[in-house]
Amino acid sequence: MPAAAMFVPVFCKLLFDKAAILRDIRRLKQTVGGFREEGGAMKKTIFLLLVGLTAVGCFRSLDAVRTTNRKNLLKLSVGMTKAQALEIMGTKSGGGKLGEPTVNSPYKSEILQGPEETVEVVYYYTDIKDAIYTPHEVTIADDELTPLVFEQGRLVGWGNSFLESNINKYRIGPSR
Repeated sequence: MPAAAMFVPVFCKLLFDKAAILRDIRRLKQTVGGFREEGGAMKKTIFLLLVGLTAVGCFRSLDAVRTTNRKNLLKLSVGMTKAQALEIMGTKSGGGKLGEPTVNSPYKSEILQGPEETVEVVYYYTDIKDAIYTPHEVTIADDELTPLVFEQGRLVGWGNSFLESNINKYRIGPSR
């Protein structure tokens, strides 16, 4: 097995499987030892460069989703149509690289029925509560999401503080 093909499994398994890590480290030591025996300083440099680049790539995918969503929030304006807001925020899924979970954008949505109007709330993944990823099914907590609130197809506000301060207005209640 070429050394380059072993980089990704080793660094991404650091978070998953200790037995596999030890097995892959033994393989890498044999490969690096082979570099030394051949006297290939250039091969060793390339090996270390690829190791570093792979390690960075293992941790960037979901971070990129959160960062992009936070940057896009700055482009929103009250009064935008839902279509305009979704175009700015994006609707592509992210993550899913090297065993990482995939996150949909928007992550979830809900309808809140108030006594006089119905509002739609769509949530985007923007924060991280626990920076340690485990290989279990991903659960994104509500405090890691940013809500966008739409009334009659128009953006009226966003953020947890906006939603919380207006929640009584949108509570499901008896029809009058």
